[in-house]
Amino acid sequence: TLADALEKFSVKEIEKILNESVKILNEGKFINDDIYICDPTDIETTKKCKGCGRKTVEEEHLNKKTGEIIKTQKTTYGFKLLVIRGVKSGIVVSAKFAKIQESEKNYTLCLIKQAEENIGKKIKVLLLDRGFIDGITLWEIKHHFKIDFVIPAMTTMDITKDARGLRNSSDENI
Repeated sequence: TLADALEKFSVKEIEKILNESVKILNEGKFINDDIYICDPTDIETTKKCKGCGRKTVEEEHLNKKTGEIIKTQKTTYGFKLLVIRGVKSGIVVSAKFAKIQESEKNYTLCLIKQAEENIGKKIKVLLLDRGFIDGITLWEIKHHFKIDFVIPAMTTMDITKDARGLRNSSDENI
């Protein structure tokens, strides 16, 4: 399992193995996607796992007898695996390990840089979730890397309200 591999190799060694493997696949013309997804996954461990992070979140549970909502704290130990993978092929072209509590947005640009080192400038569209939202980073993705991106927006976000306002506008110049 991945947890077993984490014990045998350092994070840097695992990243190097992955990156070198991706370069070989690319040289063999096995990587043909142009739409990619940046995808985070939490890998839970015990607190004894060397180098792991710690994340505490508040959970809500419904007491079925009383109907009241009970809030509890849950602490999770582990790592966050961040990858860029092809949408059609599922092939991972870049990966980074972080502590479980760290934000995805801190690693977006280095993942893209590593992907380009591994496969060249094949990423035309990058699908991101809201954990990657950061204005400066998104500007870099579009203007420095020349990659279009798609992020689903929540109905309460200003960008959603702006888009709906533009959609409903009668101004023909928009």
